[in-house]
Amino acid sequence: PTSSPTSSPTSSPTSSPTSPVCTDLTAGGLQWYDSQGPQFDCRWYGDEDNCRGKDCCEKYGDLFSNNGFTANMACCECRGGSTASLNQPVQQGKQMKQGNN
Repeated sequence: PTSSPTSSPTSSPTSSPTSPVCTDLTAGGLQWYDSQGPQFDCRWYGDEDNCRGKDCCEKYGDLFSNNGFTANMACCECRGGSTASLNQPVQQGKQMKQGNN
């Protein structure tokens, strides 16, 4: 606030807050998939038709680890993945490298 009214409007904020964005984890630029093979990726876990109408993340999400990560850790659909605001770099590469050690 100012001590007295101004004759012109003040400038608007230059940027607005951004919502966190979830990104599925990757390994070496490749999409994560479970230890059973590339067909079992985050997209597969997100499709309930693959689990007879049940939540695939709930049913299998903690099984079949690959590169140190399960679907529940690697996939946004399974409440995993990596989140960062649109103004910040996503840290997924660093997380996957830890799993490869």
